[in-house]
Amino acid sequence: MPGVPTLAEVMRRPGYEALVWFGLVAPSGTSSQVLTRLENELERELEVAEVRSRIESVGGRVAFLRSAPFGG
Repeated sequence: MPGVPTLAEVMRRPGYEALVWFGLVAPSGTSSQVLTRLENELERELEVAEVRSRIESVGGRVAFLRSAPFGG
């Protein structure tokens, strides 16, 4: 978007960047088998070149994390 200042320019802080991440949630009580399958399927999809390319084409970075650090 030509003419639109970057966040670093607006904030007057060189090198400033904002990060956004996405995650999936499941209802409390979802079985560990279902959660494991969801994780495995998501991880598999994020390895697909077309999926990665699409995410990266809009400036994203693919980083898959398992649910354990989030209490899953």
